[in-house]
Amino acid sequence: MSSTTVTIVGAGLGGLTLARVLQTQGVSTIIYEHDPSPSSRAQGGTLDIHVESGQRALAVAGLLQKFEALCSREQDSMTIRDKDGSLAFNDAEFGPPTGEERDPERDRPEIDRGILRQLLLDSLEPGTIKWGYTLRNIARASSTEQGLYHLTFERAPTSSSSPETEIITSTCVVGADGAWSRVRNLLSSTIPSYTGVILLECELMDIDTNHPDIASLIGAGSMYAISNNKAIIAQRNSGGRAKVYLALRVPRGWVKECGIPFETDVDGTRKGLLKCFEGWSEGLREIIRVCEPRFIPRTIVALEPGFKWDSTDGITLIGDAAHVMSPFAGEGANLAMLDATELGLALSGRSMDKDGKVVDVQTDRQTAVKEFEKAMWERAEEAARESAINLDLFISERAPLSAVERMKEVMSGGPPLQ
Repeated sequence: MSSTTVTIVGAGLGGLTLARVLQTQGVSTIIYEHDPSPSSRAQGGTLDIHVESGQRALAVAGLLQKFEALCSREQDSMTIRDKDGSLAFNDAEFGPPTGEERDPERDRPEIDRGILRQLLLDSLEPGTIKWGYTLRNIARASSTEQGLYHLTFERAPTSSSSPETEIITSTCVVGADGAWSRVRNLLSSTIPSYTGVILLECELMDIDTNHPDIASLIGAGSMYAISNNKAIIAQRNSGGRAKVYLALRVPRGWVKECGIPFETDVDGTRKGLLKCFEGWSEGLREIIRVCEPRFIPRTIVALEPGFKWDSTDGITLIGDAAHVMSPFAGEGANLAMLDATELGLALSGRSMDKDGKVVDVQTDRQTAVKEFEKAMWERAEEAARESAINLDLFISERAPLSAVERMKEVMSGGPPLQ
């Protein structure tokens, strides 16, 4: 396999982790990424990196020590509030008894997605990523060339050039290209379905200095103010920032049809969103009034739990391309990194044992990839079902009661180790 270049489509956390693992194993790889540069768009909020998935991936990639220097294990909290601002749930109440330590298997240090992505970017060999390349088409070669694929990319224009088309041929293609994966289209006609929920992303800066009352509402970690199929979710990030997500259960076309001028009028947008949250406490509505003047609508979609495809020689999927789900299980990034690690090892003739140690295996590439896919499908199905359940309990007519009942059940063993 070392003489074959693995073609990765997508430079998200999954694609970057896969490239890093392949390079540590001596396998040549190239990533084609739609974004024109690493800094062309924001990378989202803070991630909890789980010991059994994300941390295991970083260890195999040889980056766990660097990650430890960047992550945070400061005291965190997760609270649920009603629309009047009253506290309905605090995970601190479910900590271990005094004098007892939490289970290290539940260790979940936090890191900003952008910082983690930069760690992975910095670990790759120069020239690994081709920025500004959009996959326009992927097709199997002729029946006499099994396992061979033709990929057509459009290269973004520069100030001195026009768009260019580049066609490559590959014997090993990995779709790490997200929810609307073009690579997946070659393996299945299934597309993600709308979950019924829209998230509007915005941000607060210097929260403790500029907005101390809101900082108090949020607490040390994340706050979910939920009621009547709506939510105001705030999550602390590094540098005194907080990501804010306004969640609404609305028809799919709501963003275009609601009359709120998201793209043209910030003041009009604030007024429209405040109207959506009429009857909520003024303390919670203040978040909408003072957040940064940019609201990014995100339609939450998901593949059905248990989605699979027919294993096909020379091509597979990881991350959201394989199992996109709502963020209400907190598993997306961790699963993508674990997918990438297990696939990278499979493509290099190795695997992980139950303790995370890398071992050699005597399995041909096609069989190894099939075994990887089977394991990925099983764990992704479990996480997808959890995310679907949580979404429907948090963004619910019964919220916050429905979410509180769920969290008490989940937290019965104590919150994750911080």
